[in-house]
Amino acid sequence: MTVTTRDTPRSTPQWTPVRGVLRTGWICLGVVAMLALLVIVAGLGYGYLTHTAYRPELSGSMRPLLQPGDLLAIEQVDASDAGVGDIVTLRIPSRNDELVTHRLIAVKQLRGGDLLFTTKGDANPVADPPGMIAPDAPVGRYGYRVPWLGRVVAATSGTVQRIVMIWVGVALLCLPWRRIARWRDRRGMAR
Repeated sequence: MTVTTRDTPRSTPQWTPVRGVLRTGWICLGVVAMLALLVIVAGLGYGYLTHTAYRPELSGSMRPLLQPGDLLAIEQVDASDAGVGDIVTLRIPSRNDELVTHRLIAVKQLRGGDLLFTTKGDANPVADPPGMIAPDAPVGRYGYRVPWLGRVVAATSGTVQRIVMIWVGVALLCLPWRRIARWRDRRGMAR
C-alpha cells in the first residue's frame, strides 16, 4: 500500500480588501457581543445585589415618562416606605391581581395598620380603585428605565424563546473566535 503525501505547503488564500473588511466585521461583531453580554451580566449582578427586578413596560398608561417597550428597574421596598408621588409596581386586586406600574397618588392608613393605596397611570383619565396592602408587604418602586430593551425581554419571555436566544448568543460569541483561530492557524501564529 502506497501512501502519498503532499510535499508542498497548503497555499493560503490571497488577501483582498473584501476579506479584510469581512474579517474586521466579524471581529467587531464578536467584541460587541462580548460587551453586550458583559453589560447584561453586570446589570443582573447589580440587580441581584440591590434587590432590583427588571420588568418590561407594555402599556402606555405612564406616558410620557415611561414608554411601551422600556425596561424598568424596580427596587423592592416595604409598602410603608412608598410615598405619594412614587411610581410603584404592585398587584391590583380589582384587576385579577394584575401587576401594574402606576404613580401612587394617595396613601391612607387604616385602623388595623394596613395601608390603602390609590394609584393612577399618568396617561389614564381616572385613578385605579384603592387597594389594601399590609405595611410590611413588598412593593416595587421605580428606579430607572432602559429604552427599547423591554421589547427584547418581552419577546424572550417564553421557554422556547429563551432557548433560541441562548443559542443565538452562543453562536454570536463563538463564530468570530473561530474565524480568528482559523486566521491565526493560516498565518502560523502561536497561541
